[in-house]
Amino acid sequence: MSNLIIHHRIVLGIEDHQTRKRLLQEQSLTLSKCIDLCKSSAATNLQLKMISGAQHEDVHAMQDKHPPSSCHDDKSKKSCAGKPKTCKFCGKAHPFEKSKCPAWAAKCTKCGGKNHFATTCTTPTRKVHNLRDESSNDSDVEYITSIVAQPEMIHTVTQEHDYPKAIYTEMFVDKAEVKFQVDSGTSVNVIPVSFVADKKLKPTPKMLQMWNDITLKPLGSCQLILNNPKNKKFSVEFLVVDRQLTPLIGAKAAQQMDLITVNTQNFKIAELPDRQRTEVRSMQTADEIVASYPEVFQRELRALPGTVHLEVEQDATPVVAPPRCVPMSLKKKLKEELDRLQQLEVIAPINEPTPWVSSLAVAVMKSGALRICIDPRPLNTALKRVRYQLPVLEDILPELSKARVFSTVDLKSGY
Repeated sequence: MSNLIIHHRIVLGIEDHQTRKRLLQEQSLTLSKCIDLCKSSAATNLQLKMISGAQHEDVHAMQDKHPPSSCHDDKSKKSCAGKPKTCKFCGKAHPFEKSKCPAWAAKCTKCGGKNHFATTCTTPTRKVHNLRDESSNDSDVEYITSIVAQPEMIHTVTQEHDYPKAIYTEMFVDKAEVKFQVDSGTSVNVIPVSFVADKKLKPTPKMLQMWNDITLKPLGSCQLILNNPKNKKFSVEFLVVDRQLTPLIGAKAAQQMDLITVNTQNFKIAELPDRQRTEVRSMQTADEIVASYPEVFQRELRALPGTVHLEVEQDATPVVAPPRCVPMSLKKKLKEELDRLQQLEVIAPINEPTPWVSSLAVAVMKSGALRICIDPRPLNTALKRVRYQLPVLEDILPELSKARVFSTVDLKSGY
């Protein structure tokens, strides 16, 4: 127990900061190891001083306490008791009593100290180096003849002031009180969908990028009336998100609503860094893409170029499938769709006997339009298969190593 106390006393009482740090870094530090480390550190510091020549021996001058004087002996003390001496504070001769010294309670005009005059001040003076003026009227070079160092004032930013770390405000949205955060680092206004459930949202092409580089697609945008209890009402556009996030008022809206003030006279305005320019970026919607490429999406349906040759097995028996029943509500639409496909030359009428007949299948799409196809399962069993080698994933991935844009192709009418 005593060794542990001595060990703790050495670690806590040692003056060398580096040695204390080294002792604290040791995991299993015993008393003997602690003493060895202290001796090693002391020897190392001594050798470093000897190598660098930093070891100095201070030699103090010895002054005789009793300087030779005619009043040193006992016989002459009485005769010299009232004799004036030269005072080191005022420089004059007077009896050695502070009440009789004219410099007592006086202020030195040289160093600002008290109880002495400037003539006897022992404060060392600063050396002032004169700069020689070598300029001439014929020279194009200007020389500096004087240098004045202006002191710089450095203001300390501390936590003592009662400034809020985050700014929140309460606004009324449709008579409902909502707490918003005033965020000067946000360029848009954001509100969760739970606060605007009864509002009609407009589509927006914007994408939100969070502080952690997570992108968020808003549900849409809407215009809200914010009622500030302190002054007036404001019409503000918000992006609506499908997450329970804190409602935000961005920098631009906060300044227009007089919630915050930017003192541009106190700093230099800088450009937005390149890495932050993608905070809110636009993305084309499906309607914009369709409108941008009308030759792909808005052209009429037509047959694909080329001819497909199908061969059946020699011993295959032709099959004539019976027609399927079509509901009465769809017969009119079916006739119109068949006429349209015939007009577009996608299908052609057959008015003569044929050994193979497939059933007609009709499906109603979500839009209400009809999708017409056939059921060729009996024919598929009799067809001669054409063998093609299909690529596997290992063959496709190397070709996609430098790909950046991936598209999904969906045929509008592939039946």
